[in-house]
Amino acid sequence: MLLVSFTSTGIAEYRENIEWLRSLTEAKRVAQESGKPMLIFVTSAGCRYCAQMKQTTLGDPGLVEEVNETFVPAYLDAGQNADVVRSLGIQAFPTTLLATPDGKVREMVRGYVGVDALRKRMRDLRGN
Repeated sequence: MLLVSFTSTGIAEYRENIEWLRSLTEAKRVAQESGKPMLIFVTSAGCRYCAQMKQTTLGDPGLVEEVNETFVPAYLDAGQNADVVRSLGIQAFPTTLLATPDGKVREMVRGYVGVDALRKRMRDLRGN
């Protein structure tokens, strides 16, 4: 299933991937302004389970749609964001953080997470 949205010009845009922000600072700003919670995916180069999760869980069309519509998604590479990753206490990869719009981490999930488990956690955070 492809996601379709219409721009102001009326031309359809297809969104097959999560629209990741690559800065945690930017994600926090957008979350505060929009009132949406954050989904923060922390990965590391050469991480087999990170690659698997990107292809399966984070590539699932239904999950992609739900994340893009109801969360502010942030993607952090541990090598490029070492200080941030360290400050969050992350030592295993992948790690998925679910945070409120004001930046409070409500859940830190270490390791691979399947589609259904991640969707449940996302909905629990949103209260539905």
